[in-house]
Amino acid sequence: MTVGQHQYLVAGAHQYRSLWAWDFAFASFGALKAGKTKAVRDSFEIYFSFQRPDGLLPRVIDHYKIEPRVLLGMVGVILPFKEPLEPQFETENGVISYIPNVILVWEASRYVTQTKDTAFAQKYFTHAEKSIQWIDKHTMEKGLVCKQAPYSDWEDSVQRTGCVGFTNVLYGLSLRGLSDWAKFLGDKEKELLYLNRYNQFLVQFRSYFWDPTKKVIRNFTGDDHLTADANLLAVAYHLMNREDSESILKSLRDSPLWQPMPGRPTWPNYPASIKSKFPKLVGLSGYHDEIYWGWITSLAAIAERETGYPKKAEQILELYSKQIIKNKAVYEVYDLIESEQSLKPVRRLLYRAEHPFTWSSGYFLEAAIP
Repeated sequence: MTVGQHQYLVAGAHQYRSLWAWDFAFASFGALKAGKTKAVRDSFEIYFSFQRPDGLLPRVIDHYKIEPRVLLGMVGVILPFKEPLEPQFETENGVISYIPNVILVWEASRYVTQTKDTAFAQKYFTHAEKSIQWIDKHTMEKGLVCKQAPYSDWEDSVQRTGCVGFTNVLYGLSLRGLSDWAKFLGDKEKELLYLNRYNQFLVQFRSYFWDPTKKVIRNFTGDDHLTADANLLAVAYHLMNREDSESILKSLRDSPLWQPMPGRPTWPNYPASIKSKFPKLVGLSGYHDEIYWGWITSLAAIAERETGYPKKAEQILELYSKQIIKNKAVYEVYDLIESEQSLKPVRRLLYRAEHPFTWSSGYFLEAAIP
């Protein structure tokens, strides 16, 4: 999306025509492979420009508040993405999301190592450090990120609280990313500082989150649902050793999360008591458990490839490619047609799956272009 002299990776064309931190960040590496370097850089720069003095990064950047944009978009009124753009830090449930502080740092480090953009790397390294310093000051317990508010990560329809596997995987990736970033800048001291912190974190992470019986990463404090996000991210980006990665993939392949193809985020369904009222009102009570997400499908392919199963990765991407061709677009979310064991874009009385959907598009490109 072009605004003035800048280009941004907004999340979608309709109700999500906003700059969302995790949608943009997760799509950014695939966008780089598609040649969208300016849009990726401009998007990172505006996020860092809106960083609060204490280090917190915004969840959403837009001219309008996210609630009216989404509600109007659902009835066909598409608000323009225009200046002046303003940061939004709180969720619709009135809590602070600090996922941007970890996901943006990690993905910005990947931008630096991929593009070799020295000017960007020099200008924003301190912003990235400040982001992690905020996390360290406000969220840590015994070396882990463990003070997460409900409804505040990408599964924002669910009360994932306390120590959340997904968030901690991203924190680990951000530490490793800062080490890579410092190495690029030639700062040996900080390269080793963040690498040591990353290695120390991995010990704490496995001790807390590894389920030796199920051989997977636990979802969050007090919850034993099988979750795709933390497990696939940890495997795809090598936070786990080979033996653990093999075990995780076997557990996922043998579960309903892999049928008819990967994409479902959680199994079994979360109880209604821990789900937000907002998705329920538009018929999306299963938004973060039984509904399928294309970005998870592509992430599964990356995880298979990175663990040494390129043919399995190709099979997943082929299934997803056929879905994209059938629908003539990359959609946000899909329903399972159980009788046919096939997927179709979500369509409710009040809600239509966003399309095109940047997050899944970017991840498909990352998976399909090694």
